[in-house]
Amino acid sequence: MKSLTTLSFLFCFNLMAEVGRSPAVVGGLCDLDIATTQIKLGSKKIFGQEVKHKIMIRSDDGLGCEALPHKQYPHSAYEEYAKNEMQLLFQKYPENYSKNCVTYFQHQGRKKSEYSCETPSIVSISFKSFGCEKKLEDGTQLVTFTGFAEAIIAYQQAGSVIEEKSIELVQKEQCSRVKECIGQATEKEIPELKKLAVVACKNELTPISSGRAPAIEKDSSYDGRRIPKFNQKEDSVPLQEDSKTSGK
Repeated sequence: MKSLTTLSFLFCFNLMAEVGRSPAVVGGLCDLDIATTQIKLGSKKIFGQEVKHKIMIRSDDGLGCEALPHKQYPHSAYEEYAKNEMQLLFQKYPENYSKNCVTYFQHQGRKKSEYSCETPSIVSISFKSFGCEKKLEDGTQLVTFTGFAEAIIAYQQAGSVIEEKSIELVQKEQCSRVKECIGQATEKEIPELKKLAVVACKNELTPISSGRAPAIEKDSSYDGRRIPKFNQKEDSVPLQEDSKTSGK
């Protein structure tokens, strides 16, 4: 706690750096947002799965698939639609496409925070049937054609066990991050960065418990050579002797 208080000013100083210059600098601040978890070595597992999906391509010109020789769009058109649609579904409904991965780790007795199932990736797309529908819209009497294909999509998903990093590793990464900032800084910014490096690279920095550093108020009186003073409440109030109850 003492070392964290010492860094109150150093965490919050402004580097006046360009945001897009490097990931080490975010919003003009030296980013010490170090993840405290990592993938456990050797725990990665690949899960395969298949899903049926109907692709529909509507024509806007009143001809569409009906004007094609076999009354269907080319396979490449259906494949493009299928890939785009499945990528959206993977992201919008991850629980629907991660059942094999989730079940595997849950059977190991792991909590949700103890494993990770990555976004699935498509392995292959095969088609079962094709067709073309002609419709007459009510009111406008506009003729439309919609081509459709029943697809079987095979995809795979990687899953891994998540573990906490050691304190030493987090401190090492924080030190490395400060050095990155120093490498990008202007001459005016370097003195403040060096103050931060003195603390971060001597293993005096207590790693944060989550991926983001807590908001800490800036102590404007801090000059880098002393520990900032902070108010402490008295832990106890001295008892006063009651003369009426003194021992006889």
